[in-house]
Amino acid sequence: MAGQQQFIVDYIKWSDVVLPLDVLVEQYPLPQIVKLADQSLSEVADSTILLVSVTKSSYAVGRSLAGNNRTLVGPWLSLPLSYNGKFTYLQDTPLRDPRFDGVPGLAKSLPDRVVAKQAVSVPMSLVSSNVTGDSDYNVIAVAAGDELACLGVQHSSTGTIPVTEDEDATPGRLLACLNQGNEYVTLPFDCRSQFVAIAGGVTGKGEEEESLEKIVAENRLPLTVLQTEGDIPKFCGDTFTGVIRLAHLANKEETILSCLLRKENGKLKYEFLELPLRSKVGVLAAHGMLGDQTDYNIAVTECCDKLRVNLLQNRGLRGITRVLSRDLVVRCRLRKLVHAYEAEEAWGTDFREKLDKPKAEGGFGTMGATLNEAERLWLSKKGEAARELQAEGVRQEMACHVDGYTPPRNATDAMMDRVLLEFQRQLLNTE
Repeated sequence: MAGQQQFIVDYIKWSDVVLPLDVLVEQYPLPQIVKLADQSLSEVADSTILLVSVTKSSYAVGRSLAGNNRTLVGPWLSLPLSYNGKFTYLQDTPLRDPRFDGVPGLAKSLPDRVVAKQAVSVPMSLVSSNVTGDSDYNVIAVAAGDELACLGVQHSSTGTIPVTEDEDATPGRLLACLNQGNEYVTLPFDCRSQFVAIAGGVTGKGEEEESLEKIVAENRLPLTVLQTEGDIPKFCGDTFTGVIRLAHLANKEETILSCLLRKENGKLKYEFLELPLRSKVGVLAAHGMLGDQTDYNIAVTECCDKLRVNLLQNRGLRGITRVLSRDLVVRCRLRKLVHAYEAEEAWGTDFREKLDKPKAEGGFGTMGATLNEAERLWLSKKGEAARELQAEGVRQEMACHVDGYTPPRNATDAMMDRVLLEFQRQLLNTE
């Protein structure tokens, strides 16, 4: 395998073309070899990925819990429902008082589901990574009456808290939740809004060992389980505690059967995983793929033979794999809000000013009104994007990334091309 290792890692020539996964699959037949474009994924930033085939998978997304089973640690995990390990679930226990005055109480009891009695405002910096503390605004992230599924505690800067660290002494903590739309929301610990639990916290161990498929079928997520039998995922290191908070069920979703290839200590390490086809993760294309070069195609075929991916295609993945980023877990609820907030034009300034005002003074007042305005601004920018892509300079810039590029007349397609162009600029610093 040494020769194959050298060719894949050292000799593939990479272009500067970055493509979303769904676009790549639509334009190029699999299998293909690509490289992760997102350098912020430090664990796998320099990894090469063999994209094998598109399949439909059912899996649960979860994360290990530590610190009295309420602190999220380690990477997000994908657990196929066909996984042959065994689990017991941590049983619900009645809460002495279902009312909570603030996030710290929620984090301590970790009820499965709560309803917000009051709107929850969070700093915009929790929504957008491009916001500094000096220019931060508050935005309503949870409206009164919204139902939230409580997942666990995470740290504001890294998203994790070390397993050995005293969580009660850790500053910058957040409570990670999913809202009714299965979208990720984080609440700061200084939030004193009121909540009412509609499902108990979890404690105690169930008596029967069950398959993951049966547990998920008979219980509503989120749910905390304890693995009692099965392999320990090696990529987790010492962060895999065996206690897993199951957060989200993906039922028969289209995924790309893939293999993560990395060089460590002069050896080629490989790790199979599945990538949701709808993922926004960008990948760098090889020159050989773009030009349909013979030596590249031979390398891809040899790589598939070495890793025996044909056998894998027939039986599917049966073990716990990693989730590369949070974008693969849930949709970003506030993506259009971020678009409006980060706009440098005058309308963006006006939008930011309204965020900090009460409704009586011209502010939005509710999260629904804020998102409606962000949606309106997003749609209004579609027409502008179509006009911008017609400009000669922009057309030439796009042509550098996509051979024979022709600007679309359709406003929605133009907006997507405009987003892709901005993505390319940020990654390659071409602006």
